[in-house]
Amino acid sequence: MNVGQVFQLFRQYCDEPDTTFLTDSDVVTYLNLGYNEYRTVIQQIDPQTFSKSVVITVNGNSYDLDSASANAVTLLGSAPKINGVNTQPMIMLLNVRYTDATGGNRGRILKMVSNLRTLETDYECVALLGTVLNFSITISGTVLLTYVEEPDITWASGGTAFIDNFGMFHDLIALYAYKQYAIRDAAANPVLLTQLETREQHLRAHILSMRQEANQYVNRTDTSYDYI
Repeated sequence: MNVGQVFQLFRQYCDEPDTTFLTDSDVVTYLNLGYNEYRTVIQQIDPQTFSKSVVITVNGNSYDLDSASANAVTLLGSAPKINGVNTQPMIMLLNVRYTDATGGNRGRILKMVSNLRTLETDYECVALLGTVLNFSITISGTVLLTYVEEPDITWASGGTAFIDNFGMFHDLIALYAYKQYAIRDAAANPVLLTQLETREQHLRAHILSMRQEANQYVNRTDTSYDYI
């Protein structure tokens, strides 16, 4: 599904064709909330689903990600940028690892901790405190940040923009959005909420199945591809 199809599906769920009570601006608000919840559910199953990576150059034991700093990569603050190009702000830091300048070398992953006390008593750790990455050791080189950024979706009636790679489950976005709308409408829809629970279970099963080897054959033999 694309943004326009999800937009219309949400209106159908709400059964509010009249834009006086439910304006297009309202729909955008609810869909943004619904999409955030949809992404949160997916990230709880597989945190890497919406991840991105960027290389930063560190000289010392800290690196400020605030856009107010002079650093080349700033993922936080009011105007985050990557090498001068505007980007969406980071909402979750997944891991930090040593790498080369291109980000192609998969070096050791630094242990992520949550406070200075642990940072100062352990080895090769990193803590994001406020907007600053603090390292337990002095680094002179490049590290790779893997993170999740804030979504950037423009919901519009008739829009054709791509959403993400889970097209078969995009009805969930409209279902989550309806949950928000139901608060305003003060009228729960049991049938819709049951569908939401069912579809969420299907999504979870789908993502988990992507991590596992399919049944390619019944019996393993010496010529099975596992042994090549």
